[in-house]
Amino acid sequence: MQLVIETTEDAQTLTLAGHGEIDFATLDTLTSELVKAASSDVETVVVDLQQVTYIDSSGLGVLVGAHKRLKAQGRALVLRVADAEMIKLLKLTGLDQLFAIEMPYDGTGSPAPAED
Repeated sequence: MQLVIETTEDAQTLTLAGHGEIDFATLDTLTSELVKAASSDVETVVVDLQQVTYIDSSGLGVLVGAHKRLKAQGRALVLRVADAEMIKLLKLTGLDQLFAIEMPYDGTGSPAPAED
């Protein structure tokens, strides 16, 4: 499977929106974008995983490494996750305690109502 990452910047936030799968075969794409993000001057890097259908341990490792680099620079890495299975994975691995996680849905796992 392929991984495509769309990058957008707004004020002091850089968002990397992934589409596809994050695994050993696509790590170079993710790593490259995270290195670029770390060399930018934004305060917060958001990794949007809403359209990511799969992530393996190597992908999680890359995210942990990026989190550590950004934290050492006084900046933040935020994961945007909407998939209940991915949230479960983060909880099972304890990574929900490491990462700041944005969950664009209500507490039941249903999509949050659109805000006007």
